[in-house]
Order: sequence, then structure tokens, then C-alpha cells
Amino acid sequence: MNGQGYWNFLIRLKSGDTKIGSIGIFVREGLEIHGIGFSFLPDFEGKGFGFEVASKLLETSFSELELKKISAITTKENVGSQKLIIKLVFFISVHCSSLAYKCRLVVL
Repeated sequence: MNGQGYWNFLIRLKSGDTKIGSIGIFVREGLEIHGIGFSFLPDFEGKGFGFEVASKLLETSFSELELKKISAITTKENVGSQKLIIKLVFFISVHCSSLAYKCRLVVL
């Protein structure tokens, strides 16, 4: 990625080939900070998959890509994404305090 491009992944269930959503780290036009984006098929929303894949992607982005900040943007109507983002902010604040690198999830 080298701080310029993006990663985009298809999310599948571990137990098979069922596609359930997508997640990625993106360069957002007009922002100087990378952003995390995710979406799930309706049958798989609210079941914990978002936190599982997003926390791993954030951890990898901070540790291996050495990103310092990642943004998370959603609409005020998207309560499910808001709840996930709050969980991720807490996860990152706790997880990063034990690591040698500094990282921050920025909610815009």
C-alpha cells in the first residue's frame, strides 16, 4: 500500500465459501487520512463479524503498514456502524497502549 493506495477485501465465513461482506482501508478524496470502510449483507449484520475483521485489519494497518491514524465515517442514521466504530475506538485505545507504536482511530 505504501501509504498511497488502498486495501479491499471480500469477507467470507470461515466455515465455507459464503460471502458475507467487504472491508478495506481506503484513501478518501479530500482527506489527508486513510479511512476504514465495511459493509455486510443484511443476514450477517449485527453478529460480530464486523468487529472481528475490522479489529484485525486496523491492527495490521497500524503495525505492518505503520499508519498512524485511520478515520471512520458513517451517517447519523447508520446506528449499527456507529456502535461498531465505538467498539473499535475502545479496542484501539486499549490495544495500542501496550504496543511500541502510536495509533488512533479518528471518527469524522
